[in-house]
Amino acid sequence: MKRFDKIKVRLRQLTFATARFPLTVAFFVVAMAINTVVITKGNDRIEIIFTLMVGALLSAVLQLVYERFFHQKSVRLILMGTAALLTMGYYIINIGAPKSSPEIGIRTIVTVFALFLSFILVPTIKSRISFNESFKISFDSLIIALFFSGVIFLGLSFIFIAIDKLLVSIDYRLYSYTANIIYLLFGPLYFLSLIPIYPRNSNKEKSPFVIEREIEMIKQAAACPRLVEILISYIIIPLLAVFTLVLLAYIMINIGSNFWNDNLLESMLISYSIGIILICILASELENKFAGLFRTIFPKILMPIVLLQIASSVITMSQIGLTLTRYYAILYGIFAVIAGLILSIMPLWRNGIIAALLIVFSLISVVPPFDAFSLSRSNQKNLLEKVLIQNNMLKNNQIKPNPVISDHDKQVIIKTVSYLEMMDYTTDLKWLPADFSSYKDFAPTFGFNEDNLSEHTSQSLRLSLEEQTAIDISEYDRFIPTNISIINKQKEASQEELCKFIKSGVNYTLIKQTTPNQCTIKLLGKDNEEILEFKTGATFEGFFQFEPDKDYISAEEATFSKANEQTKITVVFQNLNLEKTPTQTLFEADVYILIRILKP
Repeated sequence: MKRFDKIKVRLRQLTFATARFPLTVAFFVVAMAINTVVITKGNDRIEIIFTLMVGALLSAVLQLVYERFFHQKSVRLILMGTAALLTMGYYIINIGAPKSSPEIGIRTIVTVFALFLSFILVPTIKSRISFNESFKISFDSLIIALFFSGVIFLGLSFIFIAIDKLLVSIDYRLYSYTANIIYLLFGPLYFLSLIPIYPRNSNKEKSPFVIEREIEMIKQAAACPRLVEILISYIIIPLLAVFTLVLLAYIMINIGSNFWNDNLLESMLISYSIGIILICILASELENKFAGLFRTIFPKILMPIVLLQIASSVITMSQIGLTLTRYYAILYGIFAVIAGLILSIMPLWRNGIIAALLIVFSLISVVPPFDAFSLSRSNQKNLLEKVLIQNNMLKNNQIKPNPVISDHDKQVIIKTVSYLEMMDYTTDLKWLPADFSSYKDFAPTFGFNEDNLSEHTSQSLRLSLEEQTAIDISEYDRFIPTNISIINKQKEASQEELCKFIKSGVNYTLIKQTTPNQCTIKLLGKDNEEILEFKTGATFEGFFQFEPDKDYISAEEATFSKANEQTKITVVFQNLNLEKTPTQTLFEADVYILIRILKP
């Protein structure tokens, strides 16, 4: 009976959440219905579904605004109408965006993130409930809702698999229909049912005792469980401390070279700063030495590290222009520095300022004219046209191919065109051919191939010796299969002895020496005196003459020899893997080495 009573309580909570957030639930129901049609017919209506998700969260935020500051039912209706109008406006913005561009998805992610932060922040405005406590409640509720939704979907999926395998075949779309109901209706509704009703700013309907009891219950719900406290204080914080030492060591060692051009490090620094800010908020209510030291020290370490990341992003932007990712990297870096300052000098209960700041930055990034999409589109378009004009390739809105421009300018053209095409902005370039596609139109339009440039660009090639190729080894004294590898990031030179043999009473040794930029085959004779060497670096470079779509090479194309009066070394390349980028060179090959002694 107790379990049945718990189920009834949970159903009442779900029913109450529906009545509490009626417009939010209505948006999710419509989104679920439209997505059902999409699953059935395959029509892409992603802009409508994204709009409804934004509308659902916006109406939930405005419901909390009503609960926090207003009493009149008419105000609630006005706020619901405002949510509906703003949702319609968001849809109008979306339908104006390119359909195949990621712009709609990115804008929706940022908007939903800002609205979720607002959902957490609103109950804490002029309240005894801190942002840290509201964050903890919403965070826990989200995790619980996701966990239950995942368990239910997984359980139903196993049942469907059993029916399909043991009884009758079922439509594969049943899994999509089930996920649609669970994640677009049940999950959000379950999350909302876990959110408490926060006290109004001025509540004359309830006695001070009742209000005090409600606030105490909310604070108890926001209290950190002992297990989570141990996880944060004694596992996550020490791990972050060790990672910080490694990061600082890398920055100190590479501050004069690789640091400013390491794009992988940029994303790592952003993730690191997010982790620091998140843990500072989660650890804000913990009262132990580890948490206290973390809150005191790490925000101060965060600021100089993020300032270096901003500088690195600005340097990269000066080289390749402003892109969507670069915009968000710089904007987030500015936010992280300010957040680190707030965490360093302000009391813990002021952490809501960080959320408000992040909401403002998020809205700036999606609302014209200073949004990420408008600025990056304009910057990349202007950069491309500037380079074309400088090389006499664009006159009177007419483009003229030019294959002899510098590799740097070729690289700028390739990257800007690639970005504009990815974002579906090429239709703004009236001088490009209609329905421009880099795959078929790039070389005729610009006069050079985007996949075959010099050492300053990215190149890759895979070649194999034609199958069933016979290699004549009758005139040679030794036949040695081995592997050759040249990696410019290799830190130390290495040497390997491939074989020893005796001919006409003379001892010979074949060795392979590898450095970051070269692999050399050497034949040593009497008293380890060098007789002949074969450097493979230039040979590898020569393979880039082949077209990128070439797969096989003949024995003649794969065979290279070097000889003197005493000996002859022949290298036959069997399988090759060549990759060259501005930051890395990788040449690998399986080879046959053939040795012939001409004169002992």
